[in-house]
Amino acid sequence: MASSILKNFTWVFGAQFLVLIISIVRAIILPKYLSIDGFGYWEIYWFYSSYAGVFCFGYNDGIYLKYGECNYSQLPRLEIRSANRLLLGMLSLVSAIGFLVLFLNFHSDEAFSFSFVLLNIPVVCCTGILIYTLQITNQFKKYSFYSTIDKLLVVILIVCLIFLDDLHYKYIVIADFVGRLLVIGMIIFQAQDLVFGKVLAMKDSFRFLWENVSVGIKLIIANLMGMLLIGTGKMIVQIFGDISEFAIYSFGISITGLILTAVTAISLVLYPSLKRIPSERYPTLFIQINSFTRLFGVSAILLYFPCVIFIEWFYPKYISIIPFLNIFFLIVYTNIKISVLTNTFFNVLRREKDMLKANILCVLIFATISFIGFSIDQAIWIIAFCTFVALAFRAFYSESFLSAKLKSGDRKYLISEIAYLLIFLASTAAFSFATSLAIVIVSYIIWNCFNFSINRQLAVRFKSLIG
Repeated sequence: MASSILKNFTWVFGAQFLVLIISIVRAIILPKYLSIDGFGYWEIYWFYSSYAGVFCFGYNDGIYLKYGECNYSQLPRLEIRSANRLLLGMLSLVSAIGFLVLFLNFHSDEAFSFSFVLLNIPVVCCTGILIYTLQITNQFKKYSFYSTIDKLLVVILIVCLIFLDDLHYKYIVIADFVGRLLVIGMIIFQAQDLVFGKVLAMKDSFRFLWENVSVGIKLIIANLMGMLLIGTGKMIVQIFGDISEFAIYSFGISITGLILTAVTAISLVLYPSLKRIPSERYPTLFIQINSFTRLFGVSAILLYFPCVIFIEWFYPKYISIIPFLNIFFLIVYTNIKISVLTNTFFNVLRREKDMLKANILCVLIFATISFIGFSIDQAIWIIAFCTFVALAFRAFYSESFLSAKLKSGDRKYLISEIAYLLIFLASTAAFSFATSLAIVIVSYIIWNCFNFSINRQLAVRFKSLIG
């Protein structure tokens, strides 16, 4: 099992490392060479396209949960194929209705960005269904290829347009969409039996579709609530601010979000791997994975300091992000815990309803405190801070809940973790760059000394795995 996990992780990590490099290139190039408004309209497309998968209504999540331990040959391909084609027809209708509403209410650059968001609805959903199938059946080599090729093509085009001195956000939007079309075509060619061939009657197709939607709907709503914890903040800035404020806020999220890409490989491999491990091992694995996320997150926060220097040097037009960049790094920290630890174990334990409750509660917390804060001062740093508070509650509440269910965990580690985060936030907000750097480094050393025993066990475990 360890060998299988390591092999899968190697493929996915390799792909995610390539995605990380691509994301870094894109995050560095686009804000530098696009105008602030152009970057803002690109971010509108990119941000709202991330919600296109919601229109699957949990169907792909139902497949993910029901068949997470199956091999490809064990899948009910006739039923999946029938439901896939039915859902694709429904999504195409949704997209067409969206176009009608769009051109009655929007115009110009916003209409261009949102029109490609609508085109992405059937494309993203169909791709998601097929790529989930590769993931749950342990076909991580194919999964890794298909999850990177479109992004690589977009970056190549961006570099070419820079050399031609003709970089415009519309070209990038079109290239991104065409890349997604290419990927879905390649996946369909590889997995033709999930799209083409004999299908069930409409009634039976709808029954299978509904069975999986009813299983996955809690998970998709829970994930949607999780996305809204960050997404609502961006929506508020887009609605109440101008396009330049939206661009600056999005810039902060995209720069710090690069760290999340580095750990995505772990969360992708963990679920299907854990589903193949006896449940009595879950408490021990929860402690080990929690230790990893804690160590990785605490270390990643140190990147705040070189990031400040880099922005001052390379992005002078985005320098207004620096006073609250520390909050974005805390947001990344909480997202690491949620993505790698809590969401994984909520799914493994089939506690989708509890995850949904936690996410809804956090969205309500965010809505309440952001409404109060934004009423006092309509500054975008308030939205960032409210997002962090809500995500921190979500991360630590979920960790405590799962620890209680698995009868694992130690409160002293949780307290030291929160103390470190508060020291980082207070020092970077109140002191100069040099002083806050010294305080955070000392705190980091003290934190590692306090957690030396569990970090050492984690290092030994990792060494035995790769050895």
